[in-house]
Amino acid sequence: MKRFFPAAFLLFAVSLAAGNAVPDPVAEFRGETIPKSALGDDLEKLNALSPEDRTGLSVALRRAVEKYCGNILLEELLSRPSGEAPRATAQRYIDEQSLGNDTAEKLQRQIDDPDFQRKAKIHYILRERYGDDALTVTEEDIQLYYRSHPEQFRLPENLLLGIISFADIASAQAAHDRLMQGANFDRVAMECDPNSERHQPTPEEGSALREIAGKMQVNDLSGIIRYGDRFFLIKLKSREPSRFRPLAEVHDVLKEELLGIREAEFLQKLLAEEIDRGGLSVRDPASF
Repeated sequence: MKRFFPAAFLLFAVSLAAGNAVPDPVAEFRGETIPKSALGDDLEKLNALSPEDRTGLSVALRRAVEKYCGNILLEELLSRPSGEAPRATAQRYIDEQSLGNDTAEKLQRQIDDPDFQRKAKIHYILRERYGDDALTVTEEDIQLYYRSHPEQFRLPENLLLGIISFADIASAQAAHDRLMQGANFDRVAMECDPNSERHQPTPEEGSALREIAGKMQVNDLSGIIRYGDRFFLIKLKSREPSRFRPLAEVHDVLKEELLGIREAEFLQKLLAEEIDRGGLSVRDPASF
């Protein structure tokens, strides 16, 4: 005799099977076992994977366990006494890396920010481990990156548009006629669309209007443009051509970004070394 099960029961069974594919405990690190419950949100993601994909589950499980161990190691590193107040460490970091080109108010917010204080402390932990040169961004580094990634520093063409939006074509035509007779665009816009905030173009409409404006000359008035259920008139008020930002304009921001990239790379290196030193052993779901 055949037995039929409700769909909800079958879905529960699949979910349970996936969950059972994750071993418990999931790993051993520094002589202690790690229960699967310690993985938190990552455990839900693991349980959502197909229990048939044992290879994918093994890779995802190892990443989740390494993330868990990395977070523990990072907190241990940050909890080590440094003999310096967190705000003082943040100030020293700003001074040594020449990051003090912002306003005094912004710099003070950084110094008082616990996340920035953590970032500064991590920087000095990494320098202690790998040496000053490893965590130093030189002028040569900045110039090489700037020359090697020119498109990152290109500003797109900037178009300043006047836009009037209409609910019906008759109103659009009446406004267009007035403008063709020499009426002031901004005045007509205010009279035709006094509640302009209610009729701001959507991102899709704005993109379409800018594409049309890109083919216009400065001070040109468009014809009536229909997009969806609305009608538009646009005037190209000014055009600033695309340009490359000079190195002097992006130097300080670029230096800070490169420093952040280097810090992230060496932090991952440090955590990986500490995880290996702790003898991490992740259980293989394929054996269950």
